[in-house]
Amino acid sequence: MFILADDNGGLGGLVFAGVGGLFVAIGAGMAIVQARRLKNYLPVPAVVLDTEVTSHSGSKGGRTYGPKVTYEYKTPSGPRKSSKTLALEYSSSNRSWAERIIARYPTGSATLAYIDPGDDDNVFLVHETAFVPYIFILFPMIFFSIGVGGALKGFGPSGWTDADRLLAVAILWHIVGLCCLTHYRRAGGKLTFGPLLAFAVYVGAGLIALGVWDNQRRQPPPPPKPVPQVKRPKSRPPVKPQLPLEKE
Repeated sequence: MFILADDNGGLGGLVFAGVGGLFVAIGAGMAIVQARRLKNYLPVPAVVLDTEVTSHSGSKGGRTYGPKVTYEYKTPSGPRKSSKTLALEYSSSNRSWAERIIARYPTGSATLAYIDPGDDDNVFLVHETAFVPYIFILFPMIFFSIGVGGALKGFGPSGWTDADRLLAVAILWHIVGLCCLTHYRRAGGKLTFGPLLAFAVYVGAGLIALGVWDNQRRQPPPPPKPVPQVKRPKSRPPVKPQLPLEKE
């Protein structure tokens, strides 16, 4: 996972880190928006009018599904209607997930909706923390870590060994994972099977990297490369001048 590029891989590492970092930033933004809505939006009375499972065609021919609950909710300016169901709208290939959500809201039942104190049109119904934003952070960390390792080899301190760079990337890996777990729990996220499995796999990958680092640092340093010796041409003995033969 933590692959370090060759000596000329600095630019390629930066590209990898940039692509992975972009998705990490998108996931972080989604997590922050979701947490802000769950914390700041105010509960108001609502009545469920209708429910359905929406279906969308994927880019590769598959289908994704999402819950859609239409409801009427009360605001200081009067009653309004909305179909915004989740704090962070997304869909899944698992239809049963959407069916389980709408089953909690029978038509005609009274419930609570959550509105933005500054804008009554910003509203949602299901007050739960979705794990989707954190997937956008944890999975792209693979590419981000590969890129950082390559960039460090191309542009990092000249005295660093592969073990040093691997340790730096592994520490970064674990810091991001800890931040995700802390933010998810503070936002009200529950450690159900899916999040637990994701965090376990993530931490396991980081521990493997630390094991590789420990093995590398225990290896004896490679012997210095022999300095090539320049062969000097052998000097020829001086040629003695021949004296002319004397005539008898």
